Amino acid sequence: MRPTLRSLVLAAVLAVLPAGAMADETDNLSDRPSWALTDWMAHDTTRRTQEAYRYHSYGEYDQAFELYLVAASRGYPEAQLNVGNYYATGAAPKAPADNVEAVKWYLLSGIGIAEHHANTLRQDMTDDEWAEAQRRVAEWVPSAE
Repeated sequence: MRPTLRSLVLAAVLAVLPAGAMADETDNLSDRPSWALTDWMAHDTTRRTQEAYRYHSYGEYDQAFELYLVAASRGYPEAQLNVGNYYATGAAPKAPADNVEAVKWYLLSGIGIAEHHANTLRQDMTDDEWAEAQRRVAEWVPSAE
């Protein structure tokens, strides 16, 4: 095909497409989870979660916790589950055992096993502690950092 013919074919195709047909279906940012509002944030969030997993596997729990916390604060469910695990067990000095905070992150994750963990912790919590965890969930807003 000669360049002029190629240009004419492209123009003809574009002329018959309905308006917006060339738009990416993911252009509506309200459909994306908070941790994936931009391609950069999605990549950075999953990268931090993978890096946190590596630190955890080496026994470097504070470094792992800090990376999980960034991803969890952005709304990444797997990271929220892991932050809940850190608070439930007190495995990292930067995440001392705190059932209220653990339940908050478990409930935010929406992952089935996390909800099971939250209900297990509920047995050792007072009604006020459980209410506080639910209040924290209701007031939580994902980070845009």
